[in-house]
Amino acid sequence: MEPTGRLLCRYNRPVDEDFNTFSPHDAIRTMLFLLKSSVFHIPETMDLASENTDDDLPESTIEPEHVVELIHIIDRVGSLESSYLRRFNYMAFARMLARLIDNNGLVQYYARRMSFVRRLRTFVSSGYINVDDIRADEENSGDYPVLEMRSRQLRILSYIYDSSKNDFLWDIIAGDYDETSVGLAKLALTANLSMEMDVDEAQGAITGRISQLLNIEVKIQQPIFLGEETQTLEFKSSYICPEDGLHIDMPRQRDHILQRICGFLNSAQGGKLYIGVNRYGYVVGNDDLYHHLFGGDRDKYELRVRNDIRINLGGAANDCISTLWLDPAESGGKNVFVIEIRPNQFGTEYGGKYWVRQGTSTYPYTRKEFLAMQANRTLADAQ
Repeated sequence: MEPTGRLLCRYNRPVDEDFNTFSPHDAIRTMLFLLKSSVFHIPETMDLASENTDDDLPESTIEPEHVVELIHIIDRVGSLESSYLRRFNYMAFARMLARLIDNNGLVQYYARRMSFVRRLRTFVSSGYINVDDIRADEENSGDYPVLEMRSRQLRILSYIYDSSKNDFLWDIIAGDYDETSVGLAKLALTANLSMEMDVDEAQGAITGRISQLLNIEVKIQQPIFLGEETQTLEFKSSYICPEDGLHIDMPRQRDHILQRICGFLNSAQGGKLYIGVNRYGYVVGNDDLYHHLFGGDRDKYELRVRNDIRINLGGAANDCISTLWLDPAESGGKNVFVIEIRPNQFGTEYGGKYWVRQGTSTYPYTRKEFLAMQANRTLADAQ
């Protein structure tokens, strides 16, 4: 594991010819066998020509109850991490081990814990938590008091700078709840009251105390809201990560974004696509991975996006597009990349489809369907 929390693996050798597929499930089991027998090591150099046989594997296995103990250790270690990315990886590893021993209860438990880290990450980056997401977490808490507690803590955080929820916060303070929930409720209530009295000096102390309670670096600012998605407006939090933002999957996210750009090109009005704004319309900025992959270089970032558009959508489509970085005064100092798209009257194809923007969604059309739609659009304009 790198200091950033990213997990790396190294190619060893091709799978034996007798096997048609590679099973990650079996590979992890083998790794655990080696760990238990103390023969697992990471060599400085690896001989790719060496062959391992089944005879090299120890006969003993780890009993399920011992794996559960290992899971609990991983859980405790992960809970001490101040990095949300490393904490997420610990929970993911614990969930993977639970899958290996077919403990569905623990699998679901750690899935909800991972969801908590996702929500917390959103709060850290934007100061915003979606209450509907928290409600879904609460409904799936089951018989796990820890999950119920985590969901309650997220709900409290979502009420910072929302004075209408002060009664709820008072109830938490007066009720029989865990120390962290009560502490967060007191801080949220203080933030709401300081906002009403315009006491800006209190914010620094409040965010510092929240960081201590949650054991994670928190920078709270009043979230910047740019509006809701419309026929001509689309928001994406990242160019290289899917919506949860906790792993890199650039091909998948790029494909998703190119579909949206194509949809604006094929619509009558065109539109704007903001990268660095979540789907709820709140500015989150381009995440740390923007700095990791592009070194924080805006020119390299813009060049990569431009090249992806030109290669996948064509030169004519590229000519209909302009790009800019949102003014820091509008974005709260965060990096928000804006792609402005004018309609392409000749139509643009991507992935064998003509994507078209309709409302806040983008739909694929065949060429025949798209030409028919264009003809109807031309006729309507003429009338």
